Amino acid sequence: GSILCNGALMKLTKDFLTTALPEAHWYWGSTKLEAESALWNTIDRWVPISIDTRTLVCGDFFIPLKGPSFDAHDFIESALKIGASGVLVAESRWEAVACLPESVRAEKLFIVVPDTLDAFVQLAKAQRASLVCPVVGITGSVGKTTTKEMVRAIVEHAGINAYVSIKTYNNVYGICYGLLNMPEDAELVIQEVG
Repeated sequence: GSILCNGALMKLTKDFLTTALPEAHWYWGSTKLEAESALWNTIDRWVPISIDTRTLVCGDFFIPLKGPSFDAHDFIESALKIGASGVLVAESRWEAVACLPESVRAEKLFIVVPDTLDAFVQLAKAQRASLVCPVVGITGSVGKTTTKEMVRAIVEHAGINAYVSIKTYNNVYGICYGLLNMPEDAELVIQEVG
């Protein structure tokens, strides 16, 4: 077995995305995706996700979140130029993204939602609901990371193919990122929860 720590993978399938985000609007480049569009077949795959353009690599799907002193929507153009395969976009910021040059938007998936954090949470909930493998949540006031690492060692010794949350990513961002980190072949999920 192996412990899978990196390479976030989100399902870009019509069924998953439209179920998780029923209020969203979908665009492939500048083309609005309708329910029966053949372009969904082009999009249908698992992709790495990124919530930080400083670590984003070509092919990642970018999820810009707004913090107390920043709004990652300001980095969408940079993410696309790096080679992001698509972007989750807040409705309030869509007009600016839609005005980017076609060469930057071409063959990219844009998911337009009322709020990107809410959508991030909904995607993670949908991912969790679709899991058939066991999920272990480790929580408490002290010792979460140490306990997680002990469980990691036991699982690794047992030869179980598990996904173990990275670092101390145990807030809402980290938990969502962790759930969307799920490789298709994971037999077990171990998630630290703050």
